Amino acid sequence: MKSKKVILIIILAVVFIGFTNCDLDNPIMRKWWEPDEPDFIFVNSLVKDVPTIVYETIYETIYTRESFIYDLPPEIVMQRMTIIDIQFILFSGDSITFNGPPVSPSVSAITPQTMDVNDKVIESIATLLKNNPTWMVMLHGHANPVGGASADNIADLMNISEKRAKDVERVLKENYRNIPVSNNLADSRIIVNWYGGHKNLVTVNSPIISEINRRVEVILFVIETQ
Repeated sequence: MKSKKVILIIILAVVFIGFTNCDLDNPIMRKWWEPDEPDFIFVNSLVKDVPTIVYETIYETIYTRESFIYDLPPEIVMQRMTIIDIQFILFSGDSITFNGPPVSPSVSAITPQTMDVNDKVIESIATLLKNNPTWMVMLHGHANPVGGASADNIADLMNISEKRAKDVERVLKENYRNIPVSNNLADSRIIVNWYGGHKNLVTVNSPIISEINRRVEVILFVIETQ
């Protein structure tokens, strides 16, 4: 029982430290953190400890794309973007499949409760994209940085994070397609990127806490075109 309390305290400390380090002066993050933003039905409680890292990934994704969004240059996209909400899909140990088991039996698996949260996030995102045809979504894959800094391990983490992001994309498209009177979710509304173990949220060596490093960020956003 004591160990569970210690883990809870550490998690709360991580959230608090992240919150106090938020880059609220950034216009995108400021929009997202406005108190009058709609309170959507998402349920991942640790989401709001990461605005600085999330902003970094958004910035890199926009500026490294081979094609422009709406034919707008990256700096204009960043000015006109509003973040609607950000959520996590968590993964088991070395798993690359949505709600799938770990490949190695020695690594930790996500709980049924986490799987349920993952399902609810995907269902919610699919419904919101269906009901708001101008909204878009970024899917950013990540892996927990374990195993050292060798070239082979870095490449392996990049491969894991890529496959995670693409599997979440697959599941999101399936959910969207299953909504009554839905067509396919257009590829132009989804941006997929991956970062290996370079954008970890926590460095605490605990299977429970480091679980949030094994994630796909689901970033719901809209860009003003006029």
